[in-house]
Amino acid sequence: SGMTAKGKVALTLARRADLCMLDEPLNGIDIIARDQILDAIRKSKRADNAFLISSHLVEELERMSDEAVFMKDGMLDSVTNYECYKGIYSSINSANFFEISSSLHRQFGSDPWCLYRGRHLLSFVDNHDVTRIIDRLDDERNLPIAYGLIFAMPGIPCIYYGSEWGIHGRKEQGDDALRPAVSEPEWNGITDLIAELARIRRENPALSFGGYKNIDVKNRQLCFLREDGEKRVYAFFNLEDTPFTFGGSYLDGTFTDLLENETISPAGTLTVAGHGIRLLRQEV
Repeated sequence: SGMTAKGKVALTLARRADLCMLDEPLNGIDIIARDQILDAIRKSKRADNAFLISSHLVEELERMSDEAVFMKDGMLDSVTNYECYKGIYSSINSANFFEISSSLHRQFGSDPWCLYRGRHLLSFVDNHDVTRIIDRLDDERNLPIAYGLIFAMPGIPCIYYGSEWGIHGRKEQGDDALRPAVSEPEWNGITDLIAELARIRRENPALSFGGYKNIDVKNRQLCFLREDGEKRVYAFFNLEDTPFTFGGSYLDGTFTDLLENETISPAGTLTVAGHGIRLLRQEV
């Protein structure tokens, strides 16, 4: 039963052993307790101990361990980026861009300890095992920010069928809600945005292959740079209800506003609409 499974995991962690072996530790455990146990296992990891975990669900293993164990030369070329999946909706809902910016730097920044420089994880905001992003966000007006992040950040952006036009579905409602039969695709404003973001990413190699650098991080605003040689694209996000003006010398010069497809000279400042995004390519 679920209570027995939780008790076994708790007893194992309480021993603080040098080696902990867990076989399908989440079998039979409810959704709420599942997240608590995952957090408990991660917090129990120390520099001087190790966990040997067997599970048929890669998601479990990713959340309890470091994806680098799976993804390296001679093994997997890529894995799903669950850290940034959680970081995206959590940062948006809590108005705390420090969370996702920290994860992105930890994974793709220029420091020698960053985990995945030069590698390409699968970026997503929902999939067949989690609540649809439109239901995960507290404010649907922030959908453009969620999709803007996965298309502007390092990785391979992945869209789950139906979410490109805003299908609803919560994990607790079961498989039928998350994986409905669809008679034909729809097209609306969300679809327009995703199609445009896909085009921009395809036409700007810095977004696919460039490095990552945080430029301006606040609770409700974020700007980061994707740079590939002389090719630079700046991504701007604003969670406020009202417009916000970014400022700095990095905004001097001539840029192409990629979403508006126009040339601009910001002269050190750039205004982003409430719940909005902007992508600027610096022209050299």
